[in-house]
Amino acid sequence: MKQKVFWLDLAVCSLWLFVALANCSWWSLPTHFLMVVTVVMRIILSFTLYRGEKRSWIPLTVFSALFALLSVEGPVMRTTGDFADLPFVVMGINNDHLTHNIIKCILLAWLFLGPIAVYIVGLIRKTMKSSTLTWKDALGAILWKDKGAKAYCQLMLIAICALYAGLAMDMRMCRFACVVLPPLSLYLIARYMTSCKDTTEKNPVVGKLWMMVAAMVLFFYAQRYAGMWRVWMLVASIAMVAYVC
Repeated sequence: MKQKVFWLDLAVCSLWLFVALANCSWWSLPTHFLMVVTVVMRIILSFTLYRGEKRSWIPLTVFSALFALLSVEGPVMRTTGDFADLPFVVMGINNDHLTHNIIKCILLAWLFLGPIAVYIVGLIRKTMKSSTLTWKDALGAILWKDKGAKAYCQLMLIAICALYAGLAMDMRMCRFACVVLPPLSLYLIARYMTSCKDTTEKNPVVGKLWMMVAAMVLFFYAQRYAGMWRVWMLVASIAMVAYVC
């Protein structure tokens, strides 16, 4: 259960980061840069709480201070508002004001109150272990030292590259991102899983990598067609990805 909540929390924080990064014009203001730092601190907090670090109060304090400051300045409310719009955009339905506000309140509670509650409950139940977490680790170094966090950062970097490739709307860049980044992600995931199993097997998914490349080529060029040709190309691409996964 703990691991499932952890993965759900990472998924929510990752989407929040994408929303914060999606508006390129934000980088013109220091508060918008701090917004990205705030989301990264929340991700660091997720890893420290999952590990049961007693000194999780360090990233928790920094995150809470930035969250409170940017709630007043506006970026927090803007990003969570855009986040709350995602279900309506994905489902193609009209934005309902009441539902939007409910989703936004749930997001704010999950992102801000959630880690505070987890930390307090951990202290009360004494599930927080004596921590070797240093200030450097708490402020970002854990993302390079922890094996799981390192793998997460690698995949997030790939996802961010894909995000900006899509925002650039350049065909060559989109083709590169579509064909190269999914196989690279698969390779990194396979390498991480292999390291977790402590096996010496090398290149366990070489054949699957080439199949993923072929699936992504089909997916990219399917966008040029309409009608049944496009449907069959997409079905073939999805089937190949399903087989690989």
